[in-house]
Amino acid sequence: MLSPRFALAYTNRGLAYMELKEYTKALRDFRQAISLDPKQRRAYFGSGQLLYALKDYERAADFFTYAIKLAPTCQAYNNLGTALDARGEHKQAIEAYTHAIELDPQQWVPYSNRGQSYYALADSESALADFERAIAAGPEEACDAYLNRAWIYAERGDSTRALDECNHVLLWGIQDALAYAYRARVHCWRGDYEQALADCERALEIDLACAEAYGVRGLVERRQKQDERALADFEKARELGHNLFWLDEAYEAVRQAAKKEV
Repeated sequence: MLSPRFALAYTNRGLAYMELKEYTKALRDFRQAISLDPKQRRAYFGSGQLLYALKDYERAADFFTYAIKLAPTCQAYNNLGTALDARGEHKQAIEAYTHAIELDPQQWVPYSNRGQSYYALADSESALADFERAIAAGPEEACDAYLNRAWIYAERGDSTRALDECNHVLLWGIQDALAYAYRARVHCWRGDYEQALADCERALEIDLACAEAYGVRGLVERRQKQDERALADFEKARELGHNLFWLDEAYEAVRQAAKKEV
């Protein structure tokens, strides 16, 4: 029987396989590490990351919970929150992010993620407050917080500030697909459909798996009464596994329209 001291070697090799996206081999090594040493926290954490990448959010949350029992860290609680969010359990995700923040208040990511959870629960005031905390903690890193704050401004009718937020991120020289996709959402909100579609194309040139870009393009197509194309883009966005709750109403409307035409 192998000695428990080999557990770390299996864990490290599992992490290396993860980098290579050889997920089956990675998971096998993490299981071996845990069987040799049930207190191998990094193996639990790595398993959670791998299962999240495979969109098995329930099992990912379980493994992050095991990792937290062994060593409660900011990163483990943050990752647990993302898995819970992906399952639609936003209130529980907020609790996880709050624990992450208590452990390390200087990290901007849990604030930004908690803000998105609040937004999903239609609590835009709490969301905006967390996005501002994220920006204060990481003013040159918190791209997501700037972009999410932009969308809240757009919803409130302040499209000028919303565009400024998106442009602020793009002016850093960061070729970020999300920045273009979010700016496209603002253009769509303003009725600038040509600009919105152009930004969606830029986003997809950078990242063909940008769910937000497909979603926004679908919104534009819906408004232009191109329901067949809109439905295809909405379904592509959903296929990519993102919780784009802001698409639900338009997606359902297009689906019902398609049924009536059959």
